[in-house]
Amino acid sequence: MGKLSEREKQWLNHMMEKEFLGREILIEQLNNIQVIKESGFDFLSIKMFDSQVNKLFPFDIRVPVEMICYQKTTAPVVFLLHIIEGKVNELEIITADASFLDVEKIELMNREYMIDSKLIP
Repeated sequence: MGKLSEREKQWLNHMMEKEFLGREILIEQLNNIQVIKESGFDFLSIKMFDSQVNKLFPFDIRVPVEMICYQKTTAPVVFLLHIIEGKVNELEIITADASFLDVEKIELMNREYMIDSKLIP
């Protein structure tokens, strides 16, 4: 198990920019995680583990926030934060068209967020 890279922290910081119910709980959990990373042609999966969860995310929503980053020359890159049993479980990053994902070249400038409607205050 390891820690998040600076780039991965930046991705998560952008995902947490928008206000939604339970956001503070997820931020607290994200500050204490260990990770295992798996990657393939068109994805990066960052599995998250926290042995000291103080508060559980109180909503039964698998993906409370999704971030879509539109790229200049490739398909959009989609970031999905998965929550299981109230705990952050995975940051899944995929290309919208299953093309090659070059994590070194992901552009974050043109972002769109999708937040589960039950979490909008």
